[in-house]
Amino acid sequence: MPQIATIRRTQLDLSNRLDAEHYSPRFASTLSRVRSLQPVKLRRALREPVKTGHTPSTENRRYYEPPAVKFIKTDNLREDRIDATDAQMLSEAGNARIGGSELMQDDVIVTIIGATERIIGRAARFQTAIGRSNINQNVALIRSNIPAGYFSIFLNTSYGREQLIWLSRQTGQVNLNCREVEELLIPSFSPKFVDAIHRLNSDRHALLAEAESLYRRAELGLLAALNLNGWTPRQTLSFVRQYSEGVAAVRLDAEYFHPKFREMFERIPVSVRLENLRRLVQFTKGIEVGADAYRDSGVPFWRVSNLSRYGLDSENASFIEQGLYTKLKDTYEPKQGELLLSKDATPGLAFYLHRQVDGVISSGILRLRFIADIAPHYLELVLNSLVVQFQIEQASGGSVIKHWKLPQVRTTLIPRLPGNAEVELADLVKSSHEARDKAQAMLEKGKKAIVTAIERDETVAFQLLQ
Repeated sequence: MPQIATIRRTQLDLSNRLDAEHYSPRFASTLSRVRSLQPVKLRRALREPVKTGHTPSTENRRYYEPPAVKFIKTDNLREDRIDATDAQMLSEAGNARIGGSELMQDDVIVTIIGATERIIGRAARFQTAIGRSNINQNVALIRSNIPAGYFSIFLNTSYGREQLIWLSRQTGQVNLNCREVEELLIPSFSPKFVDAIHRLNSDRHALLAEAESLYRRAELGLLAALNLNGWTPRQTLSFVRQYSEGVAAVRLDAEYFHPKFREMFERIPVSVRLENLRRLVQFTKGIEVGADAYRDSGVPFWRVSNLSRYGLDSENASFIEQGLYTKLKDTYEPKQGELLLSKDATPGLAFYLHRQVDGVISSGILRLRFIADIAPHYLELVLNSLVVQFQIEQASGGSVIKHWKLPQVRTTLIPRLPGNAEVELADLVKSSHEARDKAQAMLEKGKKAIVTAIERDETVAFQLLQ
C-alpha cells in the first residue's frame, strides 16, 4: 500500500537530499534502532577514504593479456564471499592502470551500483587466498579500523543492507557514491562481542578455503585418473578431415573437427570406460514462464544464472506467484537426490541436490534422475570438469551464445573409473559441500547474533554464539 510521509526542511540531510525514497517510512525502524546504540559513522573509523576501482579500456588488449590479476565485479560479489571462479582477468598492465584499488587482506568490498536494490549492499571480506584481485567501478573498497569479520557480517544483516539502500539513490539504476557509503552508521558494541563475531567470521572463511581445497583435490584427482592433469592441446594451424566424416557427424563447421577433441580422448587410459550419460540418468527439462510472470517475491524460479557448482544462489533469484508454482511443481520442481545441469548460456554447470529446494527450474536447466549405479557427487564432478566442457565446446560449434542441445547432452561421454576411484573422488566433493554448508551456517549465526544484540542486548546475543 502506498505511504505518504511529510518531512520538514529542517529534517533534510546529506546536503539537502530531496529524493522521496531516502525519507521512506520503510527505514524508520532500522535507523531508530541503530541510532539508539550510540553508533559511529563509518567515515570516523576509516584508514583511508572509501574508493572504487575502474575498468581499463577493453579496446586495449594489453590490459587483459596475459592474465595476472582477478577483476572482481558485481556478479563475483556474494554474501560475505567472493566467487572468483570465472572472474575476468587483468594483465599486470591493466592492474597497474587501476592499481590504487588492488585488494589487500581484510579489505571489505561492497556493491554500490546495480539494476535493482537487491544488488546494492552485497558485502564481503577479502582474503588473500583468493589471489591478487582488483575491483571495477561498481564496487566500493572500505579500509577501516573496524575488525573486518565483524564489519562484513554486520553489512550483510538487514541493518547493514537497509542502511545502504537508504543511502542509495534510485535513478535509472540504484547507486551509491563513496561519500554516501561513509555515512553508514555502525552500532557500538563491546570489544569482546565484536571480537567474537570477527573470530566466527575468520573460522567461516577458513572453512570456505577448506571447501575450495577439497574440491580442487577432487578436480586434480579426476584429471590425473584421465591422464589430463597439466595437459594443454597442441597448437594447430590447419587440419584435414574427410567429407564422409562431416556427413556422419551432420556437421561441416571446422570447430567441430578440431584435433584437440580427439587428442583429449586419445590420452584417456584404456582402463577407463566411457559411457553415454543417457545410460546413467533420465532427463526432465525446465520451463519458461515468461518475464510477465516474474514477481518481487513468492516462490523461486531458478534460472541458469542461479546455478553454480556450489548450488542454487538465491541472491539474484526471480520469483513467481504461489498459484503458478502449484500448477508447475509436479513436473518442474527438482527433488532431493537429483542432479541439476545447465544446458544454455553457461552449459555444463552441475550440482547434486543433497537437500530439498523449493521452486521450479527454467528451460535452461535439466533435472537428472539417477537410473544407474554411479556416485552422485562423482557424476557432478565429471559434468563440471574439463572433459565435459570440451565436449560442450565441440557440440556448440563456436557459437557466441552456447546451446547444448538435449540429444547432445544425452550422448555426452562420462568416464567410469576402475576400482574405488569414483567413490573416493565423490567423498572429496561431498566433504567440500559439507564444509561450505557449515560456513554458511556460521554466517547465519553471526548475522542473528548481531541482530539480536541490536534488538535485545549483547548478553542474549552472546548465548547464540556458544
